[in-house]
Amino acid sequence: GLARQATAGPAAARAARAALAAGEALSLAAIWLQAARWWTAVSDAGAALVALDRGLAAQPTPEERLELLASRVVVLNNGPYPAEAAAHAQALAENLRQHPEALPPERAAAALWACVAAVPYSPQPEGMAALCEQLRARCEAGPPRARQSFKLATGTCLNWLGQPLRARPELVEARALAISLGDHGAVVNVTHQQLRNALLLGDHAATMDAATAGLQAVRAGGFGRSFRLHAHAVGVLAGLAAGQPAQTWAALQALEAERDGAPLHDEAEVAAVRALGWWGLGHAERAAGYGGGPTANENAPTAPTAPTDLTARPATNADAWPPCEGWFTFLHWRRAHSETAQRQALAAMAQRWPADQGAMGCRRRVLAARLCTPEQPAAESLLAELQARGLQALARRAYLVAAQAALAARALPRAIEHAQQAVAEFGPVDPWTEEPAALWLDAAAVLHAAGAPAQADAVLARGRAWLAAAAESLPGAAEREAWLQGHPLHRVLATPGRG
Repeated sequence: GLARQATAGPAAARAARAALAAGEALSLAAIWLQAARWWTAVSDAGAALVALDRGLAAQPTPEERLELLASRVVVLNNGPYPAEAAAHAQALAENLRQHPEALPPERAAAALWACVAAVPYSPQPEGMAALCEQLRARCEAGPPRARQSFKLATGTCLNWLGQPLRARPELVEARALAISLGDHGAVVNVTHQQLRNALLLGDHAATMDAATAGLQAVRAGGFGRSFRLHAHAVGVLAGLAAGQPAQTWAALQALEAERDGAPLHDEAEVAAVRALGWWGLGHAERAAGYGGGPTANENAPTAPTAPTDLTARPATNADAWPPCEGWFTFLHWRRAHSETAQRQALAAMAQRWPADQGAMGCRRRVLAARLCTPEQPAAESLLAELQARGLQALARRAYLVAAQAALAARALPRAIEHAQQAVAEFGPVDPWTEEPAALWLDAAAVLHAAGAPAQADAVLARGRAWLAAAAESLPGAAEREAWLQGHPLHRVLATPGRG
């Protein structure tokens, strides 16, 4: 009978047959839960939610109900429902706090992993970290799968809390356990978090390792479109962070082939990464929209007001961007033509990710300090905090914020020191908030203003050498032209005397 029901029927029947073959006696609610997991793996969130609703209506046991609710959080978080996912995750977390022994260790750890979906959207995310510690002894004493899910949940929580140094060992152990279990899905989840971790740490080698392993696991596990899109998107971010346009271009080609002309309205983060990638390569016209047609035209650009203004290209019909919300707030910030528009983008970021102390809050605070230079003590404090957390990619901009604050305070030696530290080594930048060319230009500007013209010229020379080498790495003349002339910051950096 289940096999004849619409939408989730085939998956439920598959789950029932697997259970019978294994000699298991699954309840109706458990069968619907297995069906939902199958639909999730093949990227059909609608069918998965239908299956979960039917499972919840099938008189589940208290344990089954918690598992169904946890799966609902995962499905909602994988789709375009972050606010709803966060609300369900908070409710699930409260249930786990009150009944920490309601589930066996393996299922408690899996439910905890679902709960961390709420962390970036919560105004007080520290409560989720406390829940992780509350469940640590129980989950770590469980079987390998319980330990794997727990380490993944804890590492993910610490990532979102902006604590990548503390998250890294948890994720390393989670990945080793996932590999030992032969679980492609667990490998996909943990490598995605390892990539976020490496981007925060500014570790390009670790970023590439996680991106490669994640894509291999997605292919090996036969996962659906959403998983494949995210696997290609992380390659785009890795290329942008490292200032390696050839890598960005190759990852974008794979992403475009995967989406095959379909819009990305149901994949907001992937859509924003795609736009970020094309913008970074100098193709503003390809960056607009969700990749499937124009949307509302907002913040039409005007003439540039500063060397780092990214609005130098004239507006075209293709300059149609999604609303300033979610991941697209970073694109709106980047192309904003006024301080008012930048403040609107910051406000939208705060609405989506309200915690000042989380990873997203740290990104927002760095952008706010870039917009309005704080007093020197506050700037030094921000830099020290980011370094202590291990947020090295963000700290590169914080060096320049501190340099500008020192310049304003006429502490010229300190300004020169910080400006030079910002570009001392060409490490990765934070791809959401920063562009490599901006660092070279802004460091040189501080050095000039601080009375160090020779050092400023040396910084610009290094920046131009990077720009030229990056152009040569691209596959054709058209791509090299777009890189050098299509991106306004690159045009400024490439022109002697304009830096």
